[in-house]
Amino acid sequence: MNNSSSNQFTRYQWAVVVLAFFAFFMSAYLSRTVYERLPHLEDEVAYLFQARVFARGDIVIETPQPRRAYWQPFVIDHDGLRFSKYTPGWSGLLSLGVNLGQTWVINAFFAAMTVALAYRLGSTLFNPDVGLIASALVAFSPMTLLLNASLMGHTPALFFTTLFILAYRQIEKTHRTRWGMIAGFALGFVVILRPLTAVGIVTP
Repeated sequence: MNNSSSNQFTRYQWAVVVLAFFAFFMSAYLSRTVYERLPHLEDEVAYLFQARVFARGDIVIETPQPRRAYWQPFVIDHDGLRFSKYTPGWSGLLSLGVNLGQTWVINAFFAAMTVALAYRLGSTLFNPDVGLIASALVAFSPMTLLLNASLMGHTPALFFTTLFILAYRQIEKTHRTRWGMIAGFALGFVVILRPLTAVGIVTP
């Protein structure tokens, strides 16, 4: 009986590993074939600009002259300094991809991790069957697939939101301090990634 349960759980784990690799692969594939590894939205342009600034070790840069010739959407010029209007969370993470020369890899990584985390959350709240279905839905969702391939910050925001929900549940079950620290860390990241999303999560 115990051996059967152990073998069954192992099969679930392998299935989730396959789904996580699928999410990573599809993020890489779609970012190359659909988006051509380029920003397509004004938001992405601003995020990538700030990520490149962070990657060189700066927080802001001097406004280039003539200013209008170097205009970019959602990038602010103030007192001779230029910076993105967005909170720094996603640009900070994206700067790691800039330094690697592969900006797409950051969302691909978080896509795979979110699939695995969805399994853990579903298993914790219900059972491994629900966890596996949840991870499959995350992996195959058309909207998720497209966002994972973009240079937008929705994918890490989804990961840290899921992590916060899981940690919050574990606080209720175990009352352990470490889960409170994880919950605070995850929620803090959501705040600097997508502030209004964080408000929507904590308000209820």
